Amino acid sequence: MKKQSLLLIGLLFLLTIGTRLIPHLSNFTPIFALGLLAGFLTKKKYMAIGIGFAALIISDIFVGFYPQVWGVYAATGVSIFLSIMFLKNQSGKSIAKSSFIAPTVFYLLSNIVAFFAWYPVTFEGFVSCYYNAIPFYGYSLLSTFAYSYAFFGLHKLVAKENPGPVLNK
Repeated sequence: MKKQSLLLIGLLFLLTIGTRLIPHLSNFTPIFALGLLAGFLTKKKYMAIGIGFAALIISDIFVGFYPQVWGVYAATGVSIFLSIMFLKNQSGKSIAKSSFIAPTVFYLLSNIVAFFAWYPVTFEGFVSCYYNAIPFYGYSLLSTFAYSYAFFGLHKLVAKENPGPVLNK
């Protein structure tokens, strides 16, 4: 079972990188879903964040880096960490809660960076920044729900009898 779950994480990791390299709706990627599943499967939660970062960094090598990338990485790490704290089991409710938390925290944190980088530092600039980011938040929310349920469903198929944490090191 451990080998099957590790193989699944590896394949989903490659899929996550691939979805960032092909044309897609902005923010419609499985980064958070991968982090959630990895967070569920590992006892050491920093490994889940590391898997998410690795997928981002590898794909950004091809997509390109930009000055505010550190803000995206930090927001992604915090989002994955906070969302896996709410992921207690593979129930639909637990997955839904975590799938809502990750993109919501990311939306709130990453747009602070966008605000200071690209908008006038005024109340109007702040509101404009968050307003303009709503479509990206929607895509992120939708993709996290869709990919999370797909990834956890695949894991249930692969794990069969014992779907608990498998990466103990």
